[in-house]
Amino acid sequence: MEGLYARLARGAALALAAALLVNAPLHAQPDATPRVVSGIDAVVLQPAPLPLDSPVRKQGIRRVLLELFFDPPFAGDVYLTGTTEQFGPWNPSLFKLEGGTPYLRRVAVEVPASEEFRFKLTLGDWTRQQIDERGVQHQDHQVPVGTNTYTTTVKGFQGGLDGALESLAEGGVQGRLELLRDVRSRSTINPRHVLVWLPTAYDAAPARRFPVLYMHDGQNLFDPRMIPSGVDWGVDEAVERLVSQGRMEPVIVVGAFNSPDRRPEYSPHHKAPEYADFLMEELKPLIDTRYRTLPGREHTAVMGSSMGGLVSLYTGMRHPDKVSRLGCVSTHWVWEGGKMVESLERGAPIPRNLRIYFDFGTVGVDAPYAALQGRVDAAMAAQGWSAGREVITRRFEGADHNEAAWRGRLDAILVDLYGMPLE
Repeated sequence: MEGLYARLARGAALALAAALLVNAPLHAQPDATPRVVSGIDAVVLQPAPLPLDSPVRKQGIRRVLLELFFDPPFAGDVYLTGTTEQFGPWNPSLFKLEGGTPYLRRVAVEVPASEEFRFKLTLGDWTRQQIDERGVQHQDHQVPVGTNTYTTTVKGFQGGLDGALESLAEGGVQGRLELLRDVRSRSTINPRHVLVWLPTAYDAAPARRFPVLYMHDGQNLFDPRMIPSGVDWGVDEAVERLVSQGRMEPVIVVGAFNSPDRRPEYSPHHKAPEYADFLMEELKPLIDTRYRTLPGREHTAVMGSSMGGLVSLYTGMRHPDKVSRLGCVSTHWVWEGGKMVESLERGAPIPRNLRIYFDFGTVGVDAPYAALQGRVDAAMAAQGWSAGREVITRRFEGADHNEAAWRGRLDAILVDLYGMPLE
């Protein structure tokens, strides 16, 4: 039913947007500022109309609805620039896309009726343009004559990540950050960069060894320059803060980047077996060799959010001899119609030597998680798990599905994750 509702809502929103495009008056004196019109599942942003004396208006105009889907979701500032005077022309920071959601933004624009309209998306300058699925600069979007709706998927933007990786010391990260480039697997999963964060205590106590926390989506963890929204998890700050407060011991944090195959690699029913094996059988030995770690399972944890929550749980189930603590944040139980939930309800065993942290928010993508997490909790209770001692589930009212939300509760997550006794 959710899929049907989403389709109906999307259709209603398109109908509303079409009405806005058709019925907006041509003769009214243009406003000086953009107009935001509330929609059903997003908003339609309308730039200030072309001036009445604009050469384009005199030649005839058409209105085009631009639908911009973001995969992965993106909550930061995005700018639209193009061939008409509303956008410079070609000024990369003149028109900011306000409103919408991290998943979808809609813009209604006036363009020449008899000419192709071309546009680009940027983060405010020409060094940070949209990239395609190959990671290279996206070509101009081209809206042909006669097209009234143009839909595209935005895969990301250039500049930020590469620049940050070349200047790790300039990211303001507490402790020390090291980059392992293009770490490869013996399996078919993609090579990926890995960031290794060393706490202040690592250099201060050269004879000491440290527990290790492995995290997914490594580019989102430490440096706001690496993430388009400009809000990272703040893992370095949280650990250093909690250590200074005496609420946890210092840990090494290993952040494995995601790849273009993030969803299948994090999916228990697709490539997660290969990805989990990579983490525990290939990356872990590499980290244990290069750094002063405590390599035993009792000192090893895995954590991630969304699909990363799913694969964290799966990794523990597959490798309970190598990991003891699992952090499953905003776990995306809805994936593939809730297959993982159904598997646990059918009795798929979770090794009892694990300690597991679950949580969820209540808005956005997290909204349906409460009911599904309840089913998981019930399934684990049926297996004999002790709530509060072996497994913890937290609800964060009003929390959304993004790095800002996870950053906001990371202290509580780490205290819970490392506070459960292993005995």
